[in-house]
Amino acid sequence: MAERRQGVVTVRWYRSALKLDVTDDHMTEKRGDRHRLIIRQVQIQDLDNYTCEALNNLGKSRQHIVLSGEWCRLNGSLYCCRFHISK
Repeated sequence: MAERRQGVVTVRWYRSALKLDVTDDHMTEKRGDRHRLIIRQVQIQDLDNYTCEALNNLGKSRQHIVLSGEWCRLNGSLYCCRFHISK
Protein backbone atom coordinates (compact mmCIF):
# COMPACT_ATOMS: atom_id res chain seq x y z
CA MET A 1 0.00 0.00 0.00
CA ALA A 2 1.47 3.34 -1.06
CA GLU A 3 1.48 6.18 1.45
CA ARG A 4 0.52 9.67 0.26
CA ARG A 5 2.13 12.54 2.08
CA GLN A 6 0.35 15.85 2.39
CA GLY A 7 3.54 17.84 2.16
CA VAL A 8 3.78 21.47 3.19
CA VAL A 9 0.46 23.21 3.73
CA THR A 10 0.22 26.86 2.74
CA VAL A 11 -2.56 28.78 4.50
CA ARG A 12 -3.84 32.15 3.30
CA TRP A 13 -6.46 34.37 4.91
CA TYR A 14 -8.77 36.72 3.02
CA ARG A 15 -11.17 39.46 4.09
CA SER A 16 -13.81 40.33 1.48
CA ALA A 17 -11.83 38.28 -1.08
CA LEU A 18 -8.67 40.43 -0.55
CA LYS A 19 -5.56 38.78 0.90
CA LEU A 20 -5.23 39.70 4.55
CA ASP A 21 -1.78 40.76 5.67
CA VAL A 22 -0.52 39.76 9.10
CA THR A 23 -0.25 42.82 11.37
CA ASP A 24 -0.23 43.51 15.10
CA ASP A 25 -4.04 43.48 14.98
CA HIS A 26 -4.46 40.49 12.59
CA MET A 27 -2.27 37.56 13.58
CA THR A 28 -2.23 33.92 12.54
CA GLU A 29 -1.47 30.94 14.71
CA LYS A 30 -0.79 27.27 13.99
CA ARG A 31 -1.20 24.57 16.62
CA GLY A 32 -0.76 21.09 15.23
CA ASP A 33 -3.01 20.84 12.18
CA ARG A 34 -5.17 23.82 13.20
CA HIS A 35 -4.73 27.31 11.82
CA ARG A 36 -6.39 30.34 13.42
CA LEU A 37 -6.81 34.00 12.62
CA ILE A 38 -6.67 36.19 15.71
CA ILE A 39 -8.13 39.69 15.52
CA ARG A 40 -7.04 41.86 18.42
CA GLN A 41 -9.15 44.84 19.44
CA VAL A 42 -11.89 44.33 16.86
CA GLN A 43 -12.78 47.53 15.01
CA ILE A 44 -15.85 48.26 12.91
CA GLN A 45 -13.85 47.62 9.70
CA ASP A 46 -13.07 44.08 10.95
CA LEU A 47 -16.73 43.05 10.76
CA ASP A 48 -16.68 41.29 7.40
CA ASN A 49 -16.50 37.98 5.48
CA TYR A 50 -13.34 35.92 6.04
CA THR A 51 -11.94 32.99 4.09
CA CYS A 52 -9.23 30.54 5.08
CA GLU A 53 -7.60 28.84 2.09
CA ALA A 54 -5.31 25.83 2.56
CA LEU A 55 -3.17 24.48 -0.30
CA ASN A 56 -0.94 21.43 -0.51
CA ASN A 57 0.14 18.88 -3.11
CA LEU A 58 -3.26 17.14 -2.84
CA GLY A 59 -5.32 20.23 -3.66
CA LYS A 60 -7.04 23.25 -2.18
CA SER A 61 -9.71 23.74 0.47
CA ARG A 62 -11.59 26.86 1.61
CA GLN A 63 -13.71 27.66 4.63
CA HIS A 64 -15.74 30.85 5.07
CA ILE A 65 -17.06 32.72 8.11
CA VAL A 66 -18.84 36.00 8.71
CA LEU A 67 -17.80 38.16 11.67
CA SER A 68 -20.58 40.51 12.72
CA GLY A 69 -21.24 42.45 15.88
CA GLU A 70 -23.38 44.85 17.81
CA TRP A 71 -22.06 48.32 18.52
CA CYS A 72 -22.70 50.13 21.77
CA ARG A 73 -21.99 53.70 22.77
CA LEU A 74 -20.12 54.52 25.98
CA ASN A 75 -19.16 58.08 26.89
CA GLY A 76 -19.69 59.14 23.28
CA SER A 77 -17.45 56.41 21.82
CA LEU A 78 -18.54 53.35 19.85
CA TYR A 79 -17.25 49.93 20.80
CA CYS A 80 -18.21 46.41 19.81
CA CYS A 81 -20.07 44.89 22.75
CA ARG A 82 -21.10 41.55 21.13
CA PHE A 83 -19.59 39.43 18.39
CA HIS A 84 -21.26 36.84 16.16
CA ILE A 85 -19.45 34.30 13.99
CA SER A 86 -21.44 32.37 11.42
CA LYS A 87 -20.64 30.06 8.51
